Amino acid sequence: MFADGPAALGGSLRPLDLVVVVGYLVVSLGLGLALSRQSSRDEFLTAGRSMGRITVGLSVMATLFSANSFVMYPSTAYGDSLRILLAAVAFLATTPLVVWVFIPVYSKLNCNTAYEYLEQRFHLSVRCLASSLFVVLRIAWMAAATFAASVAISGISGLDQYMVIIGLGVVAIVYTMFGGLRAVMWTDVIQFFVFFGTILFAAGLLISKTEGGASEIFETYFTGRENMVFDFRLDPTVRFGTFAILIGSFLEGLSSFGADQVAVQRYISARDARTSQVGFVVSQLGMLIVIPGLLAIGMGLFSYFHHHPDMLSDVAVAELQNSESSKVAAVRTRLAAAGVPSGDQAIATYYSSHPRELHADIVTLGL
Repeated sequence: MFADGPAALGGSLRPLDLVVVVGYLVVSLGLGLALSRQSSRDEFLTAGRSMGRITVGLSVMATLFSANSFVMYPSTAYGDSLRILLAAVAFLATTPLVVWVFIPVYSKLNCNTAYEYLEQRFHLSVRCLASSLFVVLRIAWMAAATFAASVAISGISGLDQYMVIIGLGVVAIVYTMFGGLRAVMWTDVIQFFVFFGTILFAAGLLISKTEGGASEIFETYFTGRENMVFDFRLDPTVRFGTFAILIGSFLEGLSSFGADQVAVQRYISARDARTSQVGFVVSQLGMLIVIPGLLAIGMGLFSYFHHHPDMLSDVAVAELQNSESSKVAAVRTRLAAAGVPSGDQAIATYYSSHPRELHADIVTLGL
């Protein structure tokens, strides 16, 4: 993402940064220890099928929203356009299918994993293949999300990137090992509010740093630029064409929200099918808050750096993080706090969902 790696960002960890980052890690470990009395394997892997709609919904949203996403949306708004906002519309369009088709099927079958249906509908080999592909995919996803978080954290703190990765891994493994899925889901909820607080703080700060406020940000962003929200051209060279975003994000949403074990495990943890359905709607409302909010930050960054048109979008985020301006530098704390849970949660999600997958779909089946 950065040509010269994390070291190019420089920076040092300030006291407030340290409080936020360490505070999150301590709370995560505390949750794991507080919820450590797991009476059974089912309690560990499905939270006893007792989670409420808000917890399920925010957990689905936060666990599928990695550090990559947290960086990608504002960077895209800064360096390209707002057309990626249509992804939120496409995700929302998956609601009827997920709520009325996918979740009822999992509830009726009383599934342990998302892929048990494939065995009943097709063949055991199809189930095993899908399960194995999921494990490989999520290993790569965990690595990418953790790396993205480590780049941001080490870049603004000066900490060694390898130590950041190890630290995130140790914390995630410990609280997942002790607290199981219940601890992971409650940490997801905390992560959502970290996202929300980061967006509010950064957006408010950027507006306050702009002389004309929000109206000037909008004027600067849209003046002399075309196709910033829609681009209906059937041109494969267009980075974010309207049709490509709508179709691609809709299919991605169906895959992630409807058939990914990471999301399905959250549905299974709910008290009943109705709770899962309402929880999914809550997750979509969360997306409608976070995605536009991150794009608004990108618009603010564009306005803030409009005197430097040759600056890369990702570098703009880094410059904002490392600015010596007292107000702008405060954003570093919130970005660090958002980066920690994203990478940490990617690891926790892997370790909370893969045991269920490996045991039910691979070990039990004798593979």
